[in-house]
Amino acid sequence: MRKIIEFSLGVFILFFCISILCSYSFAGEVDISINKITFPARIYLNKKATIEIIVVNNSSIDINDCLISVEAEDGSKTSQVFPLNKNDKQKIELKWVPQKKGELKFTAMIKPPDGIQETNTENNKVTKTIEVLP
Repeated sequence: MRKIIEFSLGVFILFFCISILCSYSFAGEVDISINKITFPARIYLNKKATIEIIVVNNSSIDINDCLISVEAEDGSKTSQVFPLNKNDKQKIELKWVPQKKGELKFTAMIKPPDGIQETNTENNKVTKTIEVLP
């Protein structure tokens, strides 16, 4: 009985140490960002526009299930989930249909999956003002 308890305690301590090491190895290493957003030269009301967003993984690990989302002041939204390889730059294309004409604030955000902490979240969001034509 004593050997079983010692073995169980040893296994618990081993898993506890591994979980701490895994958490520590990711801490301070992960940084994903939005590098650039490109809009078509002309954007028209109720017409599909392709938005190009350059995202960067400045980390030494691959990150699966990153979320890129865009939202305009008119309430329209779109998003996409994608993998982002370590130390990689990737172009994401999103389709967007503006619901209001005139000047609109447009915000793009990138978010890692739950459980991954970043060193810099200040570079995860970009807001631009764009003109939507009638």
